[in-house]
Amino acid sequence: MTKPLRKRNDGLIEKGIDIALAVDMLSLGFRKAYDVAILVSGDGDFIPAVKVIKSLGLRVEVAMFRNALNPDLKRIADRFIALDELADKIEKK
Repeated sequence: MTKPLRKRNDGLIEKGIDIALAVDMLSLGFRKAYDVAILVSGDGDFIPAVKVIKSLGLRVEVAMFRNALNPDLKRIADRFIALDELADKIEKK
């Protein structure tokens, strides 16, 4: 998924990706297009979407660094993947 950056009136730049990602997760979930969603974010704003996905009988796994993870998001996820433990194994090619 890609989204263009938008400059706000106060000069800050926002990407608006959270809403787009949540909409995709929900729309694909309602169509049963996947069995497991892997959310690479620790943002608690995803909690309502995750709850809906799980109510559809689908699994949600959350992957994020521990220091950037909302504890409630971790609690409701079916599985948590700590990126801290994988960081040395990830390399750019």
